Amino acid sequence: DARFLRGDFRAPQGRFNAGQKVNVILTAAFAVLFAVSGALLWLGERNHAFQLAGTVFLHDALMYASLVLLVGHLYLAVIYPRTRHALRGITTGMVREEWAREHHAKWVAELERGAEERD
Repeated sequence: DARFLRGDFRAPQGRFNAGQKVNVILTAAFAVLFAVSGALLWLGERNHAFQLAGTVFLHDALMYASLVLLVGHLYLAVIYPRTRHALRGITTGMVREEWAREHHAKWVAELERGAEERD
């Protein structure tokens, strides 16, 4: 994962690559921060004790960061040719074997080891 995140996109990856893992972590963290900052904003309208400095900034910054993640995710899933095939995996659960070997070599090796063990 560290090699992949440093830009070595040829580093063998498992079922999920390092970028996908980072996206999940950020999305989960943003969801929690959105809920907390949104609750503080909502409660702050009724009780000034909940009005904390920076809550509006945090909520707005999260929105912009989430928008950047969304646009990047859509670009990689729909437009960028090297990763566009992943959209098929998202929608149908299936990808071409050669694509999986190129992009998720560790995952393919794990599947093959599991098939050998069952035989």
